[in-house]
Amino acid sequence: MKKTLLILFSLAILKGFSQEHLMYLEAGGAGPMLSLNYEGFIDKSSLFNYRVGVGYVAGWDEFLTVPLGLTKFLEMKGNDYFEIGVVYTLGFNLYEDEFSGIFFGNIGFRFYNRKNTTFFRLSFNPAFDLTRSPSVFPWGGLSVGFRL
Repeated sequence: MKKTLLILFSLAILKGFSQEHLMYLEAGGAGPMLSLNYEGFIDKSSLFNYRVGVGYVAGWDEFLTVPLGLTKFLEMKGNDYFEIGVVYTLGFNLYEDEFSGIFFGNIGFRFYNRKNTTFFRLSFNPAFDLTRSPSVFPWGGLSVGFRL
């Protein structure tokens, strides 16, 4: 399954190079602590995009994270959007030679400025970890970004 996801994201990235690109910093969210993310539209007309990021998590251990996501945007009033999607975040433990992954849902709102160049994003990102009980954890995030 991990190979399938990586192939899907690789194809999405290659297709997206001719489309619009976004960069944003996310606190919380699918990072899940702090991450820098890049987005590109797979198909601008359908408002469907991909996300690739790199993040950091500190706690009992330290992790380098790589969020990979797909999102569908629904236009709201003006330049604002409702978004819904899924993110798979790989976590590489910096102390032990191991990695793991976790799925996040993505339900959020993206608010653009009047010039449509920068945005603020508020999201609800429930985490789904099927290896633990309970397996669903509520989570959320705040993002600030801009168009490239």
